[in-house]
Amino acid sequence: MAGNTETHIGGRLLAARRLRDMSQASLAHQLGVTPEQVQSYEEGENLTAGRLYDIARALQMDISYFYEGLSGATSCPFSLSNERYTLLRRAVQRIAADHVLTPTGHRKRLARHEAINMAREVCEALGWDYSNGRNRLLVHGAPAGETAL
Repeated sequence: MAGNTETHIGGRLLAARRLRDMSQASLAHQLGVTPEQVQSYEEGENLTAGRLYDIARALQMDISYFYEGLSGATSCPFSLSNERYTLLRRAVQRIAADHVLTPTGHRKRLARHEAINMAREVCEALGWDYSNGRNRLLVHGAPAGETAL
């Protein structure tokens, strides 16, 4: 029977596999194991450090992803999970595309609602509280009154 840590890591493995839109069979093929073995890993059973490393490589995830959210685990406040990085990258690409010149020499402009949604995405990716968009972007865990921007 798997302990809390193993169950947590197995759950993160399941989430990562689904995030990558990969079947158990496909991951099993990459690892050289059976789909049933992948299922047992996702249940937190029989998962060794070496195997977790192989899984992280197959899923193109940082190994730290599997430990995020584990009680007592500390992480760098400036590190981003792959999910948050993807959100941030997409938002920055949309902002950059908005500043490209059109064939007539004008800059594109985002609609207000698109800009607000992008700001929310960036805040979420960085772990900030958007707070209804009224210049109240607060860093999670920051002292009261300390603003991020």
